[in-house]
Amino acid sequence: MDYEEKFVMLEELAEHIELYLAEKECDIVVSEDTVNVYLDLPNTDNYNYFINKIEKIFSKIEYDVEDFEIDGDYEGHIIISYIGE
Repeated sequence: MDYEEKFVMLEELAEHIELYLAEKECDIVVSEDTVNVYLDLPNTDNYNYFINKIEKIFSKIEYDVEDFEIDGDYEGHIIISYIGE
């Protein structure tokens, strides 16, 4: 997968996340290699809630969660990186 295809895929993923998380308790930013989700009210419970919601998104879209790494600082920042081929 070339850089442009990867970036388009990450932008599509960000759009899906934004639609699914309609409550807008976060900001979503696509960078060169990642989708970054910044929580408005950072805390550990909120972080876990959003991680669960993001993982559920993958069951509704064409991308496989196993091709992505979901990580963060366990409070206010979730990082979704593409690790597939």
